[in-house]
Order: sequence, then structure tokens, then C-alpha cells
Amino acid sequence: MAQRLFEDVEIARLYQKFRLDYGDCQLGKKIVTFLREKLPKAVESTAVDVACGTGFLTRIIAPHFHKVVGVDCSKAQIDVARENTTSRNIEYRMGFGENLRFITSKSVDLVSVAMGIFYFRADKFFAEADRILKPGGVVVVFNYGRDGFRLTPDTNNVDVIGGCQEVIDEVYTIGMQSVKVFKRPAEFEEFLSPRSYQSQGFDVSVKKVGDIDSVIGFISSMGSMRKYIKDHPEEEEKTKVYRRRLMSLLADISSSPEEVQFTLESPGQCAMFRKPIN
Repeated sequence: MAQRLFEDVEIARLYQKFRLDYGDCQLGKKIVTFLREKLPKAVESTAVDVACGTGFLTRIIAPHFHKVVGVDCSKAQIDVARENTTSRNIEYRMGFGENLRFITSKSVDLVSVAMGIFYFRADKFFAEADRILKPGGVVVVFNYGRDGFRLTPDTNNVDVIGGCQEVIDEVYTIGMQSVKVFKRPAEFEEFLSPRSYQSQGFDVSVKKVGDIDSVIGFISSMGSMRKYIKDHPEEEEKTKVYRRRLMSLLADISSSPEEVQFTLESPGQCAMFRKPIN
């Protein structure tokens, strides 16, 4: 079953506030374009967003469907998702990607999972997606962070830029150690190839601009960092150490280091798999 890493509502609010933004990279539009090539929009079109977290992708795809169901195993994440959602066609439910028994078979146009598939059993998830998808429906896997992050402060000082990158590289290394299976989305095709799904993928860039509080907020809300601290409780002050290191670097370029702006970005990959119509 899925790992529970966001049971605290304040952590869930950090997640909502500081995650990288993939609303501006045309992710939703590209997904829906692929879907509608073979499955025209019906009056009762439905999407299910699994491991929805605080509803980032849920809200992005909502305008394209009659109904969207966001599913997550964390009550805190679901509560924060509801706090940040105004669309009337979105419903949030607690549940697991490996068991969507409350969804009727062959009733769903789209099943999506963004930044969550490596926290549960992929084989069971894809079996459930196959069960609930209509013929011609699409399952989407979106991840970023697999190929690292770039953290760039607003300065031309190469030493400071390099030092900041060393910090985020360390965060990335911890993440890769904490998440046992961090495949690229296209690599999940193995679970659907016996069912002759058609696949297509594309790359995007996701980013966020903010100050040091934004950077530390992002690091603190990372699932891989939550897991690392859970597995290594003696390292619970890890994010404070990162903050001190970054502040020390920024002090070399500004008398107000807390106001220096950063760009945090990462390449993202999206894989789309279409269920055979016949």
C-alpha cells in the first residue's frame, strides 16, 4: 500500500504553497489533446487523479471534464486540497491507487498520477487503471525531479551559484536514496504493454521563483525528504542546516540575504498510455 508521508496538515499546507508549478507548462492541455484524439468528450466525462495531494493536477484538468475525482491516502492532503478548490465538479476522496473499488469498471476517461506513483505498487495501480478506464481512455504518469534540480540565486557570483547548487544536489541525492523506485514515466510501459496500450510522451520544465523561505519550504515538503527524516529521526534538523548554508552563501552578495530571489527548476516527463478501443 501507499506510504503515508503527509499526515500533518501543516506539512500539507507547505506542500501546497511551495511545490514547483506545473500549471504553466501546458500539461493539462497536452494530456487532453491526446485523450480526445480517440475518445471525444462525452456529457458525463470523468477523470480520476490518483495520489492527488493538495490537488495541483486535479484543478488543472478539471475544466476539461464533467467530473474529476481526486484520490489520496492522506486526510491532511485531502483537507488542504478542499481548502484550495472552488470548482464544483471536483470531488476528493481518501483512498489508495492500488484499490479504487469505489470507481465503476469502464467508467473513466482519464486516470492520472503526478509525483506519486513511486510511493505505491505500480503493478496494482495500472491493473486498477485498466479496470476503470473506458476503451480509448488514457492513463497518465507525470514526474519531475528524476533528473535533478537547478537552484539559481539572482546573482552573477559563480561561487555563490555553485554553492547553492551543491545544496540542492545534496537534497536530490537524499531523495534518490529515499525513493527506491524512481523511474521515468515512460519506463512504466512494461505494466501495460501486455494489454497493447498506445503510448506517447513529452518533456516539460517546471519551476518556481521565490526567496529562501520558498526554497526551504519546497525542500521541507518533498516526499523524499519526509521519508528520509522519518527513516533518520536524528536528522530532523536537516532543513535548518540547509537554510544556514544558503544564508551564509547569500551573505556574500547581499546585506539582506533573506530577500535574494531564487529560481528553482527541474525537467519533468509525462507519459500517456491509451487503452485499446477494441
